[in-house]
Amino acid sequence: MHPERLQTLRLRYPGVYGKTVRTECGDGWFGILDALGEQLARQAELERRAATEIRMFKEKFGTLRFGKTAQTTSDAAYCEMAITMSSRICEVCGCPGDHFGTMVRCGKHVQIRDALAHEGSAGDE
Repeated sequence: MHPERLQTLRLRYPGVYGKTVRTECGDGWFGILDALGEQLARQAELERRAATEIRMFKEKFGTLRFGKTAQTTSDAAYCEMAITMSSRICEVCGCPGDHFGTMVRCGKHVQIRDALAHEGSAGDE
């Protein structure tokens, strides 16, 4: 993911992504991560507690994976939904896609094996 995208997440949801140190996925999943940040921040506010912190997110076997702390049952459900969504959304562009075992791609990007190299990912932050 481009560093600017991570910075946007950090600014929008500092309690969720403020301490994120590692990102390894394409920009196509930004929308999923943005929606997840909103849900985790909102849930924490409603329950008057600290938000679940996403310390790391990456692609593994074609879906999102998270490193997180202070998780509640509801937050776990939001993270599982994000993982499920990532199995149906192109990691390169964010359009609907198909899961090809180790990647999710739309018809336009099916030939791109490495979304990180294609998108110029930040890798470790």
